[in-house]
Amino acid sequence: MTDQINPCQTCATNQECCKVMGLKLSKREFEKHFKKHSGRLSVIKYNKMFIVYPRNKLPCPYWDENKGCGIYEERPIDCRLYPFDLHKIIEKNGVIEIEFYDQTDCPHKEVLFMPVDEAKGLMMKLAREVYGEDKPIKIEFISGKKTKRQYGFLNPIVAWLSKTFRTYR
Repeated sequence: MTDQINPCQTCATNQECCKVMGLKLSKREFEKHFKKHSGRLSVIKYNKMFIVYPRNKLPCPYWDENKGCGIYEERPIDCRLYPFDLHKIIEKNGVIEIEFYDQTDCPHKEVLFMPVDEAKGLMMKLAREVYGEDKPIKIEFISGKKTKRQYGFLNPIVAWLSKTFRTYR
């Protein structure tokens, strides 16, 4: 694999994106890639999604310092979307609502950003895989900075409570 195929391999940011993660995954993606690593990850089952976070500041289990991403060609949809930030994907009143942003510190963003319509197509695919084929889907792209989450300064506490009480077993 060369850096032409995987530009993340030569990243100068010490792969912070692969250490912070918070990947939103379908059940299939979770079971294929992350279930076997759940001992080193915090895993939250939220609605029908799985969200994985690293523990102890370790990078993604597939990150290799010398080779880059070990599953780059078959990585989950949320990874494929990066540097877009898949902020929200929920079912509300029978409609799947998706929000995503383009704010990022990724030094390779100009190479990695795909056209917005292509990103929406991947999000549609993820939503169909998670919620089924028959639900209407509303996708909103918001250019620029993310809005603050609804709990404001309580966000870290809400995130911790969510991880504590919704951890996948």
